[in-house]
Amino acid sequence: MKNKAKYIIEIAFYSDNRKNWAWPSFSSHWTLKDREFHDYRLGCEIGESVCYGAWYKNQTKYWGVGMENKHSCSSCCLVCGTEEEDKKHTWTLGN
Repeated sequence: MKNKAKYIIEIAFYSDNRKNWAWPSFSSHWTLKDREFHDYRLGCEIGESVCYGAWYKNQTKYWGVGMENKHSCSSCCLVCGTEEEDKKHTWTLGN
């Protein structure tokens, strides 16, 4: 993930298959404070769909499924594969 927005972005990842399952947890998030790429390694189940949610702290702007998986998205999810597949994707968030 990379933050190209004007402000600090908060981010979490949410399972599409398991209710209230999220990384780092359903009640916490990671913070993107700089303009560098950040990697997140998630312990998901093979075949599980995981979507990202990102938002400004005041929640006026969001990307993906937003805070607490409250929105829908068309291209913010990946399906988990095996450890050998080591699936990766890059998203850049901005205005």
